[in-house]
Amino acid sequence: MLKCNTLRLRFLLLDEYSLKSMIEGVERTFGSWNNSLRFYIGAFLGAGLAEKIKRTSSIMDEDVFYIMRRVYSENGWGNLEVITIDTIREVIEIYLKDSIEGSISNNGCHMTRGHIAGFLSTILNTSVSVEEVECISKGAPYCKFLIKIQNFRKG
Repeated sequence: MLKCNTLRLRFLLLDEYSLKSMIEGVERTFGSWNNSLRFYIGAFLGAGLAEKIKRTSSIMDEDVFYIMRRVYSENGWGNLEVITIDTIREVIEIYLKDSIEGSISNNGCHMTRGHIAGFLSTILNTSVSVEEVECISKGAPYCKFLIKIQNFRKG
């Protein structure tokens, strides 16, 4: 089992106000492009974290969500929970409770969605798409993401 503290990761911490200011600035500056930009920022960050983890540990597929849960909760991003792994529809459903991005944004968790996609795509070495279908920024009790993994293993 991977222990997060053995990775020797350094994190840049942003308070909620600074993150909110960044998101608002991106929205003002890039207008209709802001959601895409936030997604790609998140995807690059998620892929970078995954690359570091792959270089410094022997990760197993079943550890992936354990690592994500630890990173998200320990850094104040929210509490991630895997709800279902549907091998028939080839979809993984996760909830993110107390999402920092959802609590300060008014139009969804695009950076978080990108982070999940970039992290999983890099760790699993395959294409991953992530769709946010519910968000606390729009009144839901949690953010709900549906993850589709190319070459999803059955059973």
